[in-house]
Amino acid sequence: MHDEWLSTPSPFAKATLYYPLVGGFDPCDANYYFERDNYPAYEILLITQGKGAFRHGTAWMRFGPGDCLLHNMRYPHAYKADLEDPCQLLYLVFDGSELENLWPRLFGGPVSLFPAFGAAPGAASASVVRMLRSVLDGMRTTVPHLEWEQSSSIYGLLMECARLADRDGAVLPVPSGIEQALRYVDANYLTIGSIKEIAREAGLSVYHFIRQFKKHYGFTPKEYMLQKRINHAKRLLMLTDAAVGEVAEQCGFESYNAFLHTFRNAERCSPSAFRKNWKRG
Repeated sequence: MHDEWLSTPSPFAKATLYYPLVGGFDPCDANYYFERDNYPAYEILLITQGKGAFRHGTAWMRFGPGDCLLHNMRYPHAYKADLEDPCQLLYLVFDGSELENLWPRLFGGPVSLFPAFGAAPGAASASVVRMLRSVLDGMRTTVPHLEWEQSSSIYGLLMECARLADRDGAVLPVPSGIEQALRYVDANYLTIGSIKEIAREAGLSVYHFIRQFKKHYGFTPKEYMLQKRINHAKRLLMLTDAAVGEVAEQCGFESYNAFLHTFRNAERCSPSAFRKNWKRG
């Protein structure tokens, strides 16, 4: 039986905290297949039984009992169950205004898959099971769940997942020049004029820098910088009354049309619709 719970985060949670959106339990059948180009959130899957596969971009990766998968849903992805031994899984879709800063530091790129810990979640993943179930239990209860507590639980869950992923070698060491370039983008993403400017911080040619950055973080420097600008724009749309054109200018976009195109690609709605939906929420 497929159990799913939805959350309606408050405007305060959306602007300030980590918050759940959708979560539940899915006993997939052998024909299960689902794909999506983009969804503006993050997801964690914990495989409790059976097998399946996950596709990021064009690359498929297999998973089995006890595996834990985390990914940025803004990239094209798909899921399918094994025909002979279809998977059962717990899942949580979540988001947070500061996750674009935290995620690459914890997991290196948009996807992290821990190796299997054995049939049924083993001792190594028991803490992940406990924290994930805590968040899901809070979503399905009829008693209003404190959003601060949910945010803390999601943060703790991410820290534990990062610890396990790092222990099992899932996170590759990042060269110091690439890390310096990332810190430079974090500090100056609203004013950076070109990728060449960032490459200088890494001490690399533009071509080599772009390849190395994507290798270690899973996205290009331009994609990372644009995502940070979009998240900054979301905060301005939520917390100020600035016109959309002013938001575009404050977030470093060269034109209103460039901002509108990038925002639609990232959030699947216009900036005006995003603001209207947030205020309605």
